Amino acid sequence: MWQFFWLYLGIALFGAALITVNNIFINGSSIKHLMTYNLKGIAVQVAALAIIFQAITFLRLAEVRRFLREGDRQANLPLVWNRLINFPNEVFWGMVVFALINSPLFHIGQHLALGQSLINWDRFQIYSDIKSFFFEQAICLMLAILFYIFTRRIIRPYLLTLPGQGLTGLKQSTFMKPLMITFCSILLITVFSISWYVLRTVLLDKPLEFPVLLGIGGFNVIFGFFILAILASEFRRELMLLLKAMSSLLGEERAKLHGKIPVISRDEVGGLGTVFNQLQERILEEYREIDTDLRLAYSVQQRLLPKAEQRFGQFSIAGACQPSREVGGDFFDMLNLDQHRFVVITGDVSGKGMPAALLMSALLTLFRATVRQYRSAEEVLNQMNLTIEEIVQGDMFLTLGIAVFDSEKKTLEYASAGHMAPYLIRGAKIEQIQVSSLPMGVNKDEIYDKKIIPIEAGDRFIFYTDGIVEAFINEREILGFAGFEGLLAKLDRTLPVAEQVQLLLKQLPRRNGAIEDDRTLVMVEVA
Repeated sequence: MWQFFWLYLGIALFGAALITVNNIFINGSSIKHLMTYNLKGIAVQVAALAIIFQAITFLRLAEVRRFLREGDRQANLPLVWNRLINFPNEVFWGMVVFALINSPLFHIGQHLALGQSLINWDRFQIYSDIKSFFFEQAICLMLAILFYIFTRRIIRPYLLTLPGQGLTGLKQSTFMKPLMITFCSILLITVFSISWYVLRTVLLDKPLEFPVLLGIGGFNVIFGFFILAILASEFRRELMLLLKAMSSLLGEERAKLHGKIPVISRDEVGGLGTVFNQLQERILEEYREIDTDLRLAYSVQQRLLPKAEQRFGQFSIAGACQPSREVGGDFFDMLNLDQHRFVVITGDVSGKGMPAALLMSALLTLFRATVRQYRSAEEVLNQMNLTIEEIVQGDMFLTLGIAVFDSEKKTLEYASAGHMAPYLIRGAKIEQIQVSSLPMGVNKDEIYDKKIIPIEAGDRFIFYTDGIVEAFINEREILGFAGFEGLLAKLDRTLPVAEQVQLLLKQLPRRNGAIEDDRTLVMVEVA
């Protein structure tokens, strides 16, 4: 409230100074003459304006003060927002009405105080009073614009704390309105000042002084540019606040991207904020539908994956898949082929999101059908590649690693289609199983080869996707193979396989709490 009081008082004194300067330099009045009534009357006007407007502010913003004092952020929120958003316009029109009423009263009081007749006016006095009335109205329009600008500045921080509202149901204003009022007021002030100076010199039979004319015009031009600069600065400030509010949503987590921004005015800035909030509501509705579909797709995708923990004879197997989005392109599978053999695969479809997830679902089905017909690892890859190349037609590709364990022969038969080389942990030794080849979907004539590794008791095999080794430690550095091998070396092999897998995934770095790429990890341990 004190901010408003000093605003009203300061701008009223500024207007009084302009009128006094006009009386001295254009009307030719002396300080002694002005002291008889003019300055006293202006002082009363200034005091009356500050008191009246402060009282109006106190009453109009009572609900706002109660809202802020009680700290209830929900009660009467639309009413509070409406009072704040409309208040600058109310102050503007209040100043216009004050000027229309006060200016005639001031001049009537001046004539009575100086003992002048209110009926028998001479021509000079008529011209003087008409000029003074319109000149004062132009000045007061300028003051009303200043009131409008600075009351908006005072209430802006409070509007910024309120949830985003909208101008629906309110008559939208335009920023051109204060610009045009300012321009017209400056034009009227300039015309009346120069015209009255010329008319006064003619009526009093005095010579025109061109430096004075230039001074009057120059002062008004500079003053007009000053007011217009303030207007432009405030409009730019509000635009920057709007952009800042929009930009702040980009830094939020995905669930908060659809937040609303404060609407802080009734002009184009407020209209832009309102349309943005309406767009956010529409996008949120669409997002909720898509989110529901994605959650359903995630549920279906998880059902396609095998049980996270299984056992085949002396082999303990555990796997986990972490998509970077609701659905992803990583996958793993484990199937029992016969009494002595089972197969484990890990794969990674290029890309992310729904396209990768759809192809991943098709691949799992294709693998389960193919592996029953072709028992060796390289034959499964060769047959799958022919089908996949027809499906993707060069638009996508995938990497796949297939491991066939044989408990009778105590061997691992491994083939890879451009997939990450798995690790064999034997005692304290950690080594990669290197089998190089092209990913699937690149060349239908690619021939995949296999590698056979003897199995020993206590061996652990680690199958994974590139999202593991490409996990970002910071903005520039990734975990890499050396970092992943360091984590593998610290694993406590006394823990169950499933716990080792979960521990590994928890130890992987995340950037800003999120993973950049899908992560899949499968461990096979020989008892």
